[in-house]
Parts: sequence; C-alpha cells; structure tokens
Amino acid sequence: MKWFPMAALFAVALSITGCGEAQAQTKIGYINFQELLAMMPEAKTLQTQLEAYGSELQTTYDQYIGELQTRQKDYQANAGSWSEVKREAAEADIQSLVARIEAFQTTSQEKLVNKQNELMAPVIEKAEKAVKEVGTEQGLTYIMDAGTLLHMGTGSVDVLPLVKAKLNL
Repeated sequence: MKWFPMAALFAVALSITGCGEAQAQTKIGYINFQELLAMMPEAKTLQTQLEAYGSELQTTYDQYIGELQTRQKDYQANAGSWSEVKREAAEADIQSLVARIEAFQTTSQEKLVNKQNELMAPVIEKAEKAVKEVGTEQGLTYIMDAGTLLHMGTGSVDVLPLVKAKLNL
C-alpha cells in the first residue's frame, strides 16, 4: 500500500514530462480557406451556374410581382363599380397571390442556399483534402482558418501558398 502514492506521483511526473514534449513539437499552420476557395477555378465556374439559377428564380419572382401589380391596378380602377361579392373575391385573390409570393421568396432563398451547398461540396472537399495533405507533409499538428484567428505567432505557418501549389493554382 505504501508504494501506491509513490507510483501515482511517478505517473503524474511522467505525464507532465510527456505533455511538455508534446507541446514543444506542436506545429500550427493557418490558411484563409475562403480565399483559397475563391481562387479555385471550379468555384468560379460554379458561381456562374449559381448566378444563372438565381436569375431564373428572380425572373419567376418578377412575373409574380407583375401579376400582383396588374391585379392591384385592376382592383383600384374598378372596385367602385363591382358588387361586394366580386370585390371580396378580388381582395381574397390578391391576398392569396401575396401569400404565394411570400412563400416563393422563402423557398427560393432556401433553394438558392441548397444549390450553392450542393455545387460547392465537391470543391470544398477537394480544398480540404489538399489542406490535410499539406498539413501531413509539413508535419503540422493543426491547421486553423485564418479568418477566425485573433493572433498568429511567429512559429505559425501560412499554408495557403503550399495548398495553392498542391492544387496548381
């Protein structure tokens, strides 16, 4: 039983020594991942596709707005001569169209985000793979996104040039 405190003390001392060695060997790299993505030709091509998709959605939205404006003008010009039943039906029709436009806006935004995620997934995967390969080749323990770092010490490594070379950018 007397050996247990000594063994525990030895284990603590050993772990502290091991931690010190691990900290001395830690190499940290950083990269501006968004900048890397913006440089990739695939991302530029996908941006064009995304803009075309957004334009298509915008055209449909503009058609809805045109239809709404036409119905509102018709209502304003003729509501005084319409029967109460026709006026109420026209008001309900306009309200229904407004609700459809609002729903279209919401779903369009979701579709645009989903399309962007779908198109960018392979590009992001390729960039992440290159970052990991550079990290392994350079013996880096961590690579962090420079966009979130508040301080970069002199021992840290900017891996953006290395990843650009890996991707032939």
